[in-house]
Amino acid sequence: MKKYALRILVALSLWTIVGYMVIVIDPDILKNVLIEGAYLPFMACLMCALWYTSALIFSSWWRGLLISLTIIIQIGLRLMGILTILVIVISAVSIFCLLWISYQRNGRVKDKNTSNTESEGNL
Repeated sequence: MKKYALRILVALSLWTIVGYMVIVIDPDILKNVLIEGAYLPFMACLMCALWYTSALIFSSWWRGLLISLTIIIQIGLRLMGILTILVIVISAVSIFCLLWISYQRNGRVKDKNTSNTESEGNL
């Protein structure tokens, strides 16, 4: 129980930082840090919060990273003004395919009801 409470506390703290940046901090302060017009500090905090939360939901750090990168890239493209319906469809199809391939390779659940003693007929 402690393990889950700590994970939820970390997720809530990450989303609190993102919420604080949205509500309190002026966007003009964050707009031109390191990269012109990229809102880099906000995007980094949002990336961390999305990654951790989606990794908890899907129980896979790799799947969480894939989903959070897809969302961050779409937000970045939207900020640059080049996000179109075609880009959204392509990214949705690619993330679905990558998740499906990942599930096919790693997500199979072995049948726990079969064992050597049952197949041998031992009582």
